[in-house]
Amino acid sequence: MIQITNFLPKYFEGVVGCYQEGFPRGHNRYTLSRLARWQSDTILIALDNTRVTGVLIGFTSYREAWITALTVLPSAQSFNKISLLLAEAMARRFTEIGFTEAKFTTARRSVLKLARLVNPCSIDTIPNCYYDDHARYLVTVNTASVPPLKLLLSR
Repeated sequence: MIQITNFLPKYFEGVVGCYQEGFPRGHNRYTLSRLARWQSDTILIALDNTRVTGVLIGFTSYREAWITALTVLPSAQSFNKISLLLAEAMARRFTEIGFTEAKFTTARRSVLKLARLVNPCSIDTIPNCYYDDHARYLVTVNTASVPPLKLLLSR
């Protein structure tokens, strides 16, 4: 059974392993260690028993809430289910902090498909935002629209 929980230092090696296997172009050990120190309240992990099978990293400034990274192990039972559970938990976290919308960028069509399930406020194309010559999608979602995902998960 998949359980969503807050990041704790004891899960760090599992988070690194999840990134190395699930999204190798994402964060490396160094950036993950920095995020774990500075943004630990907005790092959520999916556990299958004691194994880290998914990670969602968010950060907040005084103006905006951002989701910066999502990874799910390729060997995990269900990418969509784990992703939706993490997104729902992060939406609740951002709402608790006081944000009504969250933003993220992606080039991955699977994540864009997931974003469309939550009825996003907007999806825009932004060119070369990471200086790697790849266009990304900038997605803005209302955090109140994400918790009804439990209905989608039950299908």
